Amino acid sequence: MQYDLEYVSQKSIKGQAIADQLADFPLYEETRTNDDFPDEQILTTEPEPIWEMYFDGSKSTVGAGIGILFITLEREMLPYSLKLNFSCTHNMTEYEALIQGLKMLLKFKVRRVRIFGDSLLAVSQVNGDWQVKDQKLISYQELAASLLRQFEECQFLHVKREFNPIADGLASLGSTIAFKPRESIRSFEVGRLEQPSFVIPEQMLQEESRETPWYQNIKDFLQTGTLPPEMFRKEQRVLRHMSSRYFILVDILYRRGFNTEYARCLDANEVLEVIQEAHERICGGHVGYQTLVKQIVRAG
Repeated sequence: MQYDLEYVSQKSIKGQAIADQLADFPLYEETRTNDDFPDEQILTTEPEPIWEMYFDGSKSTVGAGIGILFITLEREMLPYSLKLNFSCTHNMTEYEALIQGLKMLLKFKVRRVRIFGDSLLAVSQVNGDWQVKDQKLISYQELAASLLRQFEECQFLHVKREFNPIADGLASLGSTIAFKPRESIRSFEVGRLEQPSFVIPEQMLQEESRETPWYQNIKDFLQTGTLPPEMFRKEQRVLRHMSSRYFILVDILYRRGFNTEYARCLDANEVLEVIQEAHERICGGHVGYQTLVKQIVRAG
């Protein structure tokens, strides 16, 4: 005996099914609806606290240092600053900060940690997103990766420099402070001072912040041809000679460079802003000095 099989696709349940259900089992006006969970408790879960580590490295003309900040489960801050008494590059200081911090965490028997660093190079190389091309950093990357594997849970994240201020300050402290042989600082406290020893009128502070920029005499000479009367004749000749290398465009003073590049003249406040902006824009806030100088020259 043979049978014919016919395949019928399953139809989706649409709004008509709800209408049919209500027609078969109508609800009266006095019927109360109960949206509670019968005999059940609603369980909520909160994220379990985890250790945090912030690290940074610093290299200056007077030395190199690293900064590490731990935040415990109780939100207590544990800062560390170490001076590096050996020759190294800036990227090496970043790796040293990371490795020393990981070793400390393992010594503290921490197994779950969230790590933050503002070196895009170090974070990307350790995470495997970037290839290590510098031969000096290959061993550093391998050691850091092996230490990270010893943790049960580890998140390794990149943050901007402004979100890593404490570790950055600790690293700068380690790179600039001078130690005598066998000297060390056991601990120090950083607090806040809300009020000055003497109250200075706000108007006086604002007047000082609006001090005359260094190039004002040059700009005045180019605009009006006048020289400061309090200057000696020799100083006036120097100023007149210097002004030949400057020009004004849309009320902004520029200096002609030897390589035909024009550099905008900046006051003290603008200089700090340009340096910070150029430093953070390239390579995650850490660059070689030659690249940084070129960027700053173009900006002013």
